[in-house]
Amino acid sequence: MNEISLSSIISIILRRIWLVIIVAVLCAALAFGYCNFLATPVYSAKTSILITNGGLITDNRDDSIQTNDLSASIYLVDTCVDILKSQGIYQDLSTAIGEKYSFSKLKGAFSISKRDDENLFIDISFKSTNPEEAMLIANTFTDLCPQYMSGKLPPVTVEVMDKAYKASMVYPSTISSTFIFGLLGAVVTCVLLVLFASLDQTIKSEEDFTETFTVPVLGSVPNFDNSPTYAYRAKTGSVSTGG
Repeated sequence: MNEISLSSIISIILRRIWLVIIVAVLCAALAFGYCNFLATPVYSAKTSILITNGGLITDNRDDSIQTNDLSASIYLVDTCVDILKSQGIYQDLSTAIGEKYSFSKLKGAFSISKRDDENLFIDISFKSTNPEEAMLIANTFTDLCPQYMSGKLPPVTVEVMDKAYKASMVYPSTISSTFIFGLLGAVVTCVLLVLFASLDQTIKSEEDFTETFTVPVLGSVPNFDNSPTYAYRAKTGSVSTGG
């Protein structure tokens, strides 16, 4: 295998830059066409709930108690997330929507997570190919949370903060997919060009010969294809003597 320097790699790519551009444009066009004409859109509806231990929503509490309640509530958020990922609430949800989907399929379409480590909010999202259905199921699930949580963890108070009023398309992402596939096509083409060049053992010039073999060059055979004599013979079938 031939050793190729950085300058050689750049030279190889520049000599075939037209091929790199064509492949990149083709890959980008394929990705764009798939996203716009073949892919099934997926929509996400998002809601949120607030978790407290009950003390935070009680009036006339002093600052120290409120601070303790806040710390206790933050500590409970992780537990509440785990409870909302358990099987039971999805069985209740399946019943609430007329058992249109099994609880396992509903569970797989939900995403439940706390907003951050110092936050009392739990964000809920549901994905569906139908935006209206995504909003309906996300809101139904959120409405079930307070009662379900009180049955599993009585000290916890759950308040619905945000309900879904729209569903945003999360798949496909046409712009990013087009860019990524175009860039991927260009990169793969460049890699293949360099790979083929490194595997090519053909001696193309005197420089290739001297770099490959440590022997002196005494002379070189001219290219007769471009000589006037050869060109004349190719056209007429006779050799020109030049006078």
